[in-house]
Amino acid sequence: MGYFKLNDGTGWVRVQNKEGHQMLAPWPMFDGWDEALPSHIGPPDLHLGAYALRDVVATVAYLRRYGVREKVSGLWRDIVAAAAAG
Repeated sequence: MGYFKLNDGTGWVRVQNKEGHQMLAPWPMFDGWDEALPSHIGPPDLHLGAYALRDVVATVAYLRRYGVREKVSGLWRDIVAAAAAG
């Protein structure tokens, strides 16, 4: 899992869904999230409220290029703490 804070002020959490697909969800959720990232990231899944990632490595590279902070951890509490830190 990973939390990424971008320079536009949005926050994103990379997680794996129960089917094993990598997803990128806005944290916190905001109106227009489904149009906030470029199409190469993957299609937004409106039901799940997250992007279905096409290429995890390319997505993480994009998030790092436009990010101001990141936290990668296997512990959910670490991700929540990073997101709460703003």
